Amino acid sequence: MVEAMTAYPQNWLLNKGIAAVLEQCGELEGRLEIIDRRANIEASTFPSEIVTCQLDGQRVVRLFCKYSIDLDREVHGHRGGVKYEARVYHRVLQQIELSVPRFYGSYIEPKSNRTWLVLAYLADTVRVSRTPNPDALLKAAQWLGFFHADNEAHLKQEELAFLHRYDADYYLGWSRRALSFAKGSRSLSWLHPLCARFETQVGELLTAPLTVIHGEFYPQNVLVHDGAPYPVDWESAAIAVGELDLACLTDRWPEQIARRCETRYQETRWQDLSSEGFHQRLQIARIYTQLRWLGDWFEVSVKDCDWRLEQLRDLGLRLGYL
Repeated sequence: MVEAMTAYPQNWLLNKGIAAVLEQCGELEGRLEIIDRRANIEASTFPSEIVTCQLDGQRVVRLFCKYSIDLDREVHGHRGGVKYEARVYHRVLQQIELSVPRFYGSYIEPKSNRTWLVLAYLADTVRVSRTPNPDALLKAAQWLGFFHADNEAHLKQEELAFLHRYDADYYLGWSRRALSFAKGSRSLSWLHPLCARFETQVGELLTAPLTVIHGEFYPQNVLVHDGAPYPVDWESAAIAVGELDLACLTDRWPEQIARRCETRYQETRWQDLSSEGFHQRLQIARIYTQLRWLGDWFEVSVKDCDWRLEQLRDLGLRLGYL
């Protein structure tokens, strides 16, 4: 068995924590043995691993375990960390009849107080961004339409009160940080009028029908398993307009493919293509998508972001912002 790494719990603690989670959800009645653990080579912000366990000397299960670390931070109200993501699985995703990884539970280490997220491990998956199947993106758009439609009807439930809610200050913060970070790094005389115009349009993202969104519904955050989409990495879930997720999903895809996704999303969410203001909100959401990354932190704005600036300027010209 692989020895525990610094960012991972020691073997005895891993055994104790997983046993507690599985006992609480009724999956374990007796003995648990961890027979393998392997670091997730595709982990990004937070360490995660795939743990293989034998339950009660018989059944073998594979779990995906994700651990909070000192980087648990909200990032200007956008991300919530592993503890927040565990609440999203418990209070939002467990309640829907859509394809999501099974949530076994969460565990808080007694001394460090850090949170573990424990899910079923999905084997033989491929990210939508890497699959050769052209229908995978459309299926993700359809999944999104169902998810947004279902949650729009449940926003007043007390269980969802913990979710971040995007307000005017949230949106304005991204445009103002993007403008501030970009100053002096390039000749971007067009960026100031674009941000100013975006700020006058923010109201359209506040008065439209709201729902629960993923927050970073990019193709790399959607796994394909047995032909179905499985969105993962829910630490940025929030209450906002659904067009933000659709803008993420179609970011940088050819226009023809993006249009097909838009149609599939509309047909799924509203059963027709007549949702008032949809296309205008989607274009504003695409502006936001670029500003969110440009306004994330200084290094993002000044390094390797020429394509985002180019896309942002094209959007501004198309919308008449420039």
